Amino acid sequence: MALVRHFRKPSLFIMFTANPKWAAIQAQLLSGQTAIDRPDLVARVFNLKLHDLLDQIKHKRIFGPWRGWVWTVEYQKRGLPHVHLLLFLKRDAQLLTPEYIDRFISAKLPTEDDVIGQQFRGIIQNTMVHTQCVGGNSNS
Repeated sequence: MALVRHFRKPSLFIMFTANPKWAAIQAQLLSGQTAIDRPDLVARVFNLKLHDLLDQIKHKRIFGPWRGWVWTVEYQKRGLPHVHLLLFLKRDAQLLTPEYIDRFISAKLPTEDDVIGQQFRGIIQNTMVHTQCVGGNSNS
């Protein structure tokens, strides 16, 4: 509550999750190993990528002028770290309109009309869609 009192309400809520298929992880695994076998490696790569994201937000201003942030890192049941980040930006009325936000955020699966659309659709379904949503275990 002290952060909200000082910075006002957060501008963005960002979730950032480790991907066990990141090249930096896969390149360091020994034959027969999976990312689950190397939580140290997954945590280290995640930490590097998280700090790169924070650098882009603060110094490169990818979302505009930065005021502050607060985050927590959690580990999923599969052992993958993810962060919940509340980001406080300097007030910009344009950023807070639905039209502006819709330029960057979408909840649509790419079409399978071309090869790239098929690849993106496969990646999204394998990494971002809960199994029950794509015909898996409806009781999970």
